[in-house]
Amino acid sequence: MDKNIQKKIVDRIESLCAEKRIAKKELADRCDFSPTTFSTWKAFKREITDESLKKIADGLGVSVEYLKGEPERLTEAQAQLAFVASAGIRSLQKYLEKAISDPAWAKDEWERVQKHGMQQWQQDMEKERLK
Repeated sequence: MDKNIQKKIVDRIESLCAEKRIAKKELADRCDFSPTTFSTWKAFKREITDESLKKIADGLGVSVEYLKGEPERLTEAQAQLAFVASAGIRSLQKYLEKAISDPAWAKDEWERVQKHGMQQWQQDMEKERLK
């Protein structure tokens, strides 16, 4: 991997960790890495593998493309929630904002919709809104 690309990836990982308030040790635990992995990448002692990028992306709730410097695209779950919200369901606005900022939560919510049905989910969201 080109050193400039690796540097951009490491910088983006550090930025996301700071933004999401995730310690690198915690991210390393999530990804099943050694705590020194990030420093070896930063010092260019080892290259970042595609498998490692996927684990990091999952651990941070972003796409591999985003880690590589491309603009973030919505995940399938986020897109599905965006569609529901755009259909005029007012109580979902805060949930859509959360879905965009927390892809893991969005995935869980979409699975709940699939399991219990959209109508039940909408009722649950309305109850949450009224609390």
